[in-house]
Amino acid sequence: STPAAGEGTNFKRGTVEGNVYTSEFGGFKLTAPDDWKFATDEQILQVMNIGANAVYSDKADAALEIANQATISDAICMNSSSTENITISYENLAKNVALPDDASAEDYFAIADRQFALIPSMKYTKVSGPENTTLGGNEYLRAVYDVDYGNITLKQAYYVRRVDDFINVISVTSYAPDKDILSYEELFSAID
Repeated sequence: STPAAGEGTNFKRGTVEGNVYTSEFGGFKLTAPDDWKFATDEQILQVMNIGANAVYSDKADAALEIANQATISDAICMNSSSTENITISYENLAKNVALPDDASAEDYFAIADRQFALIPSMKYTKVSGPENTTLGGNEYLRAVYDVDYGNITLKQAYYVRRVDDFINVISVTSYAPDKDILSYEELFSAID
């Protein structure tokens, strides 16, 4: 990805080199296993529902469009042979009408829990949290959920913290019943 700043903010997008995502703004790295792939900016735009009707002259245009959204999906990483995935996003508090300008990680979880309860096709059951934890050298609030979706149950872990005028949200999703959802924390490290 080409890093781009969100208009009027200190936000700068992270970069992906090989299987390593680095966020100078967030102060952490994610080193994905070899069989995982990072989404391209064009794929991220499609996930954010802004790529379908837009044509970008180059990757810098796509990166700038991502950085200027209320919810910035900065990186999406998936296991190519399963449904495991990690999404790193930032909520721009100046643009997100659901969150006040002075929102904290606690505020984010309170709103998220209400929104989860409104999803008719999925049933979220909180397993733990929110509780303080360290991820990639930074303090986060973490909550873990079981999510019933049709005939499957998946695990999700959310890591939330405020960074400047943004709420950084890292979500980890796994359908692997034999894998501890917290084991993905090992993939994160502080920037040297």
